[in-house]
Amino acid sequence: MAREHEKIVNIPLKNPLVDPESFVLNPENGPDAADAKVPWRLKDIYSNIADYRTVPTSIFRDQDYAQKEWDLMFTKAWLYAGRASDCREPGDWFRYDIGPESIVVIRGSNGELKAFYNVCKHRGNRLLNSDFGKGATAIACTFHSWMWDTDGKIKRVTDKETFRSEALCGDLNLSEVHVDEWAGMVFVSMSKNPMPLHDYLGKELIGSCTGYAMEKWHVVKEVQLEIPCNWKAAIDSFQEIYHVHMLHPGGRGNVDEHYCQYDYYPNGHNRMLVPFGLVSHRLENRNEMTPIMAGFLRDVGIDPETYKGDLAAGDARRDMQKAKRRPDNRFGVDFSRLTDGQLTDDWNFSLFPGITLNVHAEGTLIQRFRPTADLNPARAIYDLTVIVPSMKPGAGAPWYFGLEPELDITGKTRPARRYTTADNTGVGALLDEDVINMPKQERGMRSAGIDRIRFSEQEGRCQQQYAEIDLYIKGLKTAVPVRPKTLRSA
Repeated sequence: MAREHEKIVNIPLKNPLVDPESFVLNPENGPDAADAKVPWRLKDIYSNIADYRTVPTSIFRDQDYAQKEWDLMFTKAWLYAGRASDCREPGDWFRYDIGPESIVVIRGSNGELKAFYNVCKHRGNRLLNSDFGKGATAIACTFHSWMWDTDGKIKRVTDKETFRSEALCGDLNLSEVHVDEWAGMVFVSMSKNPMPLHDYLGKELIGSCTGYAMEKWHVVKEVQLEIPCNWKAAIDSFQEIYHVHMLHPGGRGNVDEHYCQYDYYPNGHNRMLVPFGLVSHRLENRNEMTPIMAGFLRDVGIDPETYKGDLAAGDARRDMQKAKRRPDNRFGVDFSRLTDGQLTDDWNFSLFPGITLNVHAEGTLIQRFRPTADLNPARAIYDLTVIVPSMKPGAGAPWYFGLEPELDITGKTRPARRYTTADNTGVGALLDEDVINMPKQERGMRSAGIDRIRFSEQEGRCQQQYAEIDLYIKGLKTAVPVRPKTLRSA
């Protein structure tokens, strides 16, 4: 509550970006670099993007609209279900729930990933209720003991002789769901004929992440909670950085939250390259060593007490990059496949629908926003997962992801999923500031004092989200990859 009474001073920007889409963070890199501008602007992908600079508040509170999102979008798109490392060996499995559905992802007998609706073909009982499992040889229903193998084939109908043929008509194998993986992330689609996952994500997005090798990283923290906010409004908080100067004022000492690079991809995906190690232009004294800047310097082995670099000129960012380039860097990680920007900056991706990735050289924060089982438009399920590469003993955990110092980040053990509440999230102080604000926005959008919300060009990623949702709602999405016809030079 004290924050409401703080005096937060923000210096007006001298040269605000009127057209943020045109800004290139690292212009010195060539067109083939991972951080090169992609060839599309929003208007190339959505000719009517101007229609989404405002959206009606009714779509955040209307139950019928929530049902349309479910019927026409969530059951058609590719959805992030979990980490491939949780089903590494045959018989390993995990459960993924979204809206009224539950899906089991399992490593089949031949080593291939399989995904099934988590429902018994007898009386509709849910089959698996734990979060994860290892080494299963079969899936048995706890109600009447019907059984399937790990490839979803029916193995046992208990007391089969007592069923008449009419009762056992149709397919008794588990109903399959499309499944694929990328970067160690497992995706499922309930569509009968989805476009291939790698086409859905696109070669440009996939190529920009290759150097991280996230498929080799492991989970060190996972949290799930229900939040009193529509899923769209919740993810909007993480699709723009315009709010940082006010909601996260401490971050201004290490993050340039205005001069960021925005890139837009087909199928609703995008990225924002946020420079870390640069001081916000909204601060009056841009050479003051702030606690957050000191923390990032200390992480790479630079003593902030004796540091003499020019913070306002960006020396800290360059010196952090040099420190990570050293073969003896304190993380014990080979960063040679990454660009300089990837060594320090937050590569913030949105994967449609409802996923954000804050990708850093030493860890990634995966956030997922999805509807509740009853599709309540005023509530959402919020998941947080942190993955990190293997690091040498003594290397510090990425504290800025809300990792507690006592966490085991070695990967020797897979931490249990924590179930928390909006009152005690466990996601860390920084993200708590976002979660605390979500119900305020939810309540406000139900007020008679507002009928539309509006987005600046700094919030273009939010504009894209609603343009893409509308394509599903209007039935304009197909199983065939669609490439924008209008290209511009990078």
